[in-house]
This record gives sequence, structure tokens and C-alpha cells, in this order.
Amino acid sequence: MPPTRPTDPLEPRSGHDVRPVGSSPVVPGPAAALWFLLVLSFGLLCSCPPGWAGEGSGYRGVGSIRARLSGPTGVATDFRQRIIVTESSSGRLLVFSPGGEPLKERAGLARPTGVATAPDGRILVGNAGRGNVEVYGADLALLYKLGAGDGEFALPLGITVDERGVAYVADGKEDRVKVYDGVGAFLFSFGSRGNGDGRFRFPTAVTSNDTSQEIVVADLPATPQGDQGARIQIFSRAGTFKRSFASFGVGEGLLVKPLGLATDGTGRIFVTDAYQNVVQAFDGNGVFLFAVHDPSYPLRTPLGIAIDRISGRLYVASMNTSKVVEYDTSGSGGGTGGGSGQTTMTFETGGSSCSVGGTSSGGASPYGDAIPIFLLFLWLARLRRGVGKGGRPPYRKP
Repeated sequence: MPPTRPTDPLEPRSGHDVRPVGSSPVVPGPAAALWFLLVLSFGLLCSCPPGWAGEGSGYRGVGSIRARLSGPTGVATDFRQRIIVTESSSGRLLVFSPGGEPLKERAGLARPTGVATAPDGRILVGNAGRGNVEVYGADLALLYKLGAGDGEFALPLGITVDERGVAYVADGKEDRVKVYDGVGAFLFSFGSRGNGDGRFRFPTAVTSNDTSQEIVVADLPATPQGDQGARIQIFSRAGTFKRSFASFGVGEGLLVKPLGLATDGTGRIFVTDAYQNVVQAFDGNGVFLFAVHDPSYPLRTPLGIAIDRISGRLYVASMNTSKVVEYDTSGSGGGTGGGSGQTTMTFETGGSSCSVGGTSSGGASPYGDAIPIFLLFLWLARLRRGVGKGGRPPYRKP
């Protein structure tokens, strides 16, 4: 079989063999890519993804925001404990109360991706369609845009704001992180395209670890075998590389599609894996701690993630169930996770918990929201040409 291209962010391939048996080599050309994306979107609509089996981590699902949502991509919380959500497919920014009641909404955004809040309550939203990061007040009035405004970014994905009010934006197409002060003026950037330490290949997410005063970035580097991998890198606030962790593959402590990052008050790092449909937690040095998983509140294509610093609750934007899922460590609300702080995982096809049409015993959307996931994959495909055939395979343990 001829070698595959190393720049495909859609197809997970590694020595752990997580691609479908008999999958074809890369098929170049826009027509083949479009056909693959259409088939993939339909497959996600009509089939059940594999799930993580086993007990939870102390985090239990306690509810979800579903009303008025359609394919949420980003989530954040503010100092009032309000929940802020972006929807790429509808171009909306929505604000909910801590109890999940709709409060405010702003339409007319251009494919919003990442979202973050500043300590004073300002809301920062990346717009892929305009190449900007817009800054809104608590009332959703537009205040200003970072840097030069429209066109400042090629593809703004992850956004974070540290406790000083300094903003960091991961530009997925320019392969660097750009840094701005509290009034939106450009300060500096760090990173460049590459696989080495301190360099990026398609950075997908960024978060500020205020406990350690470090910046955490997820990207998709090429593996030594020339395949697309996964990595978490940690930098000083000045952009100096310090360390990295994570190995590409399926299972505990392994990552395939890390697309969301958050840290808690103890410095733990939480990563959403959109391929494995799970959140994994690591300590500040990259040691795997546990997975956040509750079968009563399943995730499908988890993207954005946020941890409320007041309540400690964790929120995940589950795009393909059209929900923001809420987890807590208090055990209230009826989740089914364990309380040990660790979990032993096995892997399953997920067929026992959902059926054709995307319905699930956990209440997944019967429609699966294929359109927004198609759009997300379309953007990624435009950036990384060369798409292989085949859908997501059943999980197999390394």
C-alpha cells in the first residue's frame, strides 16, 4: 500500500491501527474529498459511535442544555456562572443562566468557533468566516475586535484569557498562537509550522493554566511514521516551550482528535477527544488521571469545554447531540459514574446504547445534526488536503 499523507486531520492513523480494516489510500482531488465528507456526515447521522465503557471519575452528568441548541461548538462560563455557547452552523452566540435557562442571544456571527470570557465578563468569540475575534460586553453588545479586526486570523480556533486579561488565540491555519492585551492590542505570537518542540501543526485549542501560570496548546503533529498524530504542549506565558505530552492512539491517556482544552483550580488539564467521544484528565506533567464519562449523558463529537471556577462544574459542547452536557463531582442529579477518581476503560461499538437514526438511551438527538459536523470537517479538509475513505471504526484496545 502506498504511504499516506501526513497532513490529514480527519483520518486517525497510527501504529495502534485505528483506521477501518481494508481502508483505501489517500484519494486526492476535491470531488473525492466532497464525496467522503458527505458519506461521513451521513454515517454519523445514521450510526452509533463507539463509547467508553466503565465507571466514571468522580464527575457525574447532572444535566444538559438542549433547548434552542443546534450543533454547539464552543462553551465558556463567566464570573456570574452564566454559560456562554457558540453555534457554528447557525452563527449564534447564546447565554444561559447557571440553571440552563436562555437569557440572551446574538445572531449574525460568521461561523463562530472558540469562545472565552475575561475576568471582567467580556466575551471573546472567534469567527472563522471573518477571520477575527470579536469582543462583546455582558449584554452582547460588540465592543471591539482583536488586533486589526477582520482578517487578523486565518482560522481562529481556540481562545483563552488569563487572570490578567491577556488573550491567547490559536490560529489553526497559521500554526501559531497570537497574544493580545486587555484592550485588544497585539503583543506577540509564538510557534511556527512544524513538528518539533514549540512548533505547531494545526493548533486546535488553547487554555490558560492560571495555577501554574502556563499556556497549554493542543495540536495535530505528524508522527515519525508520517501519519497525523496528537499532542499537548505547555508554554510559559511569554511563549517559551516547557514540555509536551500525549501519544496518538485509542485508550487511556491516548488522544486522536484533541479539539478542546480546559484547566481547573488545581492545575489539572482536561482534553476533549472528538474521535473517542470522551474527556480525559491529566496532571500538569501529562500523567493520565481519569476519563470523564457518564453513559447517561453520552458525548458525540465533543468540542469546546469549560470549567466554572466557582462551582467546579464542567461543561462540554457535544456537537452531534446538540447539547451542552454538565458534569459535577457532588453526585447530585442522577449520573451513574463512580467516585474513585480513576477509571478502568474497555471499548465497545456503542450499538447497545443507540440505534439507527442516532437515538440513544442517554437522550441523544434523533437527528444527529449532520450539517454542522459536515461544515466543521469541510473547513478542516480545506486546510489539510488528502482525505482517506472510510468512517470511524469500532474501537480496539492497543
